[in-house]
Amino acid sequence: MNTPVMVPGESYLIDPHEVTVSEYAAFLATNPTTAGQGSRCSWNDSFEPGWISQGAKDAADAEGNSFDDSCRGWLENQQTALRGNRAVACVDYCDAVAYCRWAGKHLCGKIGGGTLDVTSPDHSNAATDAMQSEWYSACSSGGMNLYPYGPTYMKGVCNDKGNDIEVAGTFAGCTGGPPGAFDLSGNVSEWTDECTSYGGRAAAGQNCLQRGGAFWGEADDLTCGKDSKGMTNNRESMLSIPGTTTGFRCCM
Repeated sequence: MNTPVMVPGESYLIDPHEVTVSEYAAFLATNPTTAGQGSRCSWNDSFEPGWISQGAKDAADAEGNSFDDSCRGWLENQQTALRGNRAVACVDYCDAVAYCRWAGKHLCGKIGGGTLDVTSPDHSNAATDAMQSEWYSACSSGGMNLYPYGPTYMKGVCNDKGNDIEVAGTFAGCTGGPPGAFDLSGNVSEWTDECTSYGGRAAAGQNCLQRGGAFWGEADDLTCGKDSKGMTNNRESMLSIPGTTTGFRCCM
């Protein structure tokens, strides 16, 4: 059960693992309405993993971005007893926001509430500020560690340099920050409510951050927010485009 754990030194909680296929399927089984998502997600007309709305396609064309159909039919391929406890993927930012709201939580964002503005250049460091970012503070033990488990990379402690998404929480050593919070590095990259706000750009064309790297990653991809050279490695992605290695967890 994805019951949030307390983040030491903070007043918020974070899920112990990424949202799983079964947990997300339970949300879909309620036939959630796409109405009332707010202006940032007004284009989103389905919560189905892999679905790309026309608004998303139009925004991608306008921004010169491309997407493919690699997520098509993703959920149907996961609906087996063996895969239900694996982290969900192929969801976009708005799917993640809606699920967390349905679960009585919120997508991890700004400490104190709301979306963390990471628009460059004025706010480019916000996502690696343990006083501002819920996800980063939890992952890095308040900014003290490069990885959730410590200051240096340890291959295989988390699901990294692997071949597939694994059952959430499988890697017992892949924890840190909050005791009992697993997979903040590796397995799937995680959407956060840490987003840009560029004037004149369509809502579906804005970017939000995906954190922590995924199973395919190497050392610099898997940090809590900066690579081994101290450079920011947060991955900005168009919020309306799902990816085969991108999921999420919630905060509360």
